[in-house]
Amino acid sequence: MTNHTDSKGYFILTKHHEIAFRFDDISSQSLDDFIADNIFDTLRFSTVEHYERDSVFTVDLDSVMGSDLCGTFTAQTGLVTSVTPYTPN
Repeated sequence: MTNHTDSKGYFILTKHHEIAFRFDDISSQSLDDFIADNIFDTLRFSTVEHYERDSVFTVDLDSVMGSDLCGTFTAQTGLVTSVTPYTPN
């Protein structure tokens, strides 16, 4: 976020993108309370050392909507399928 505002008085945001991921060979997951309309606060990936040791990595999803809407899963492969600059209306 910058300290500048637009014509509506909203702070001007930078470096916002819509990013699409694809994960394959998911071996475990805890997404029971996760909802599709979620807003992520944090997306964390486990370390390279974890992947080299176990041949899988863990993805942790934290929500701004509450700790009960978070989730985690383990996958063998992952791919960024697209990165699109995002400008809020």
